[in-house]
Amino acid sequence: MGAIVAIIFSLATGARIEQADLIRELATHDVVFVGEEHDNRAGHDAELALLKGLHDARKDVVLSLEMIERDCQGTLNDWLAGRIADTQLAANARLWPNHPTDYAPLLAYAREHKLDVIASNVPRPMAKVVSDAGATAVAGLLYAPRRTSADADRYRERFYEQMKEHMGAMGSERTARFYEAQCVKDDAMAESIADWLAAHPARKPLVLHVAGRFHVEEGLGTVSRLIARRPLVRTAVVLLPSVEQPEAAKATDFTGQAHFVWVCAKNPAKAEAEPEAQEDKPRAGLGIMPDYAAGEEPGVLIGSVTPEGAAEKAGLRAGDRLLAIDGKRIENIQAYMAVLGASKPGQKVSLLIEREIVELTIPATLGVSQRR
Repeated sequence: MGAIVAIIFSLATGARIEQADLIRELATHDVVFVGEEHDNRAGHDAELALLKGLHDARKDVVLSLEMIERDCQGTLNDWLAGRIADTQLAANARLWPNHPTDYAPLLAYAREHKLDVIASNVPRPMAKVVSDAGATAVAGLLYAPRRTSADADRYRERFYEQMKEHMGAMGSERTARFYEAQCVKDDAMAESIADWLAAHPARKPLVLHVAGRFHVEEGLGTVSRLIARRPLVRTAVVLLPSVEQPEAAKATDFTGQAHFVWVCAKNPAKAEAEPEAQEDKPRAGLGIMPDYAAGEEPGVLIGSVTPEGAAEKAGLRAGDRLLAIDGKRIENIQAYMAVLGASKPGQKVSLLIEREIVELTIPATLGVSQRR
């Protein structure tokens, strides 16, 4: 972790504050929600600084992560206790592709200092069932939240706004199921934290919950669902937005979004090769329709495959999650498009996918993109 540039605002006052002031304020709360941008390097550095600072201030700190799922709690506990190795954790805990660089430092600190860690999220296969068939399809199942709701409220409004931005006006039953899956995740994370607090009444820890910013922004999502379960809990929300020029940021840029904002620098732009004059050149394609509403986990969830396309010929199917192409990690749609843009039709590649809970490596030959 390099030097931390701490451009932090208290949105209650609009004032810029120091990192030590932020830690001092947060240390008075029971649960601190940190809303990250999953692929932002500076944001992950800030998370580690928050964990260390809060541990110094409160000593009894519990780390909670969206990125590890409830059915992996036993495996995580074994790793924290030193009973299994890193390789066994990686093989059995469905870690995100960016875990080694972005979340492993948090877990390493927790293990070194004997901090509890909550694997809070609903299992991905269960979330996929909800997005296909609705929340009633998992009601009562182990690891599903005991209660969940998908009300027509401000959170739903924001979710639909986000989906319209990426997919156009939707308003379909499928969109409603995507929203139900989002809410199931929020309820699972809130319930995991509430259950941990209820199971340890003699302790007065500070829980630091790290999740994608949409889950906690405006105090909605996971935040409001925890408060519904434990109305007296004292919560604070810290967002870690990334901008091109952090020094130019103002508190008013983030009004109403959180209690505190730690403004991070965007990832450095990668050098690009000189573009070729290729308006008429065919572009590489895989022949999939990404599921744009699949949630925030790294990778590209395949919504459908094109008949006779490269993906279908390689054996890919709807529900698979594309994690890498020729060793290049696919963190999101943008990364997927960038890798395809640097490839050529007819190129033989190796695809790393996640199917159910198993990672598979599949050879494929790229076809011609039908996009114009």
